[in-house]
Amino acid sequence: MTERSSAPPSKAGPAATRDEAGAPQDAVGPTSPTGGSAVAHELDAAGLSCPMPVIELAKAIEHIAIGQMIAITATDPAARVDIPVWCRMQRHLLRGMEGTDHSWRFLVERAR
Repeated sequence: MTERSSAPPSKAGPAATRDEAGAPQDAVGPTSPTGGSAVAHELDAAGLSCPMPVIELAKAIEHIAIGQMIAITATDPAARVDIPVWCRMQRHLLRGMEGTDHSWRFLVERAR
């Protein structure tokens, strides 16, 4: 007799795994902004108000190669929503996001 699992079949592939904002993640999961793969560029957007953190990220990502990562630090509360949404809309990968009440750090991989 063969045993059957009652668990639903898993969806394989990068498109199946997404972060809280809906941005695609790799099958292994996001990389922490403080560890993992090397960061090609550090972007300090602390003190900048919306929409400047996203504008600065958009400018900076054009100067790195596909597959490289940018770490961005922001203090504007809107960045917690804006950066993940921008990544999804622009089809880049949000690899990590962490923060406190007043500062957030994001790890973004250029995907195209």
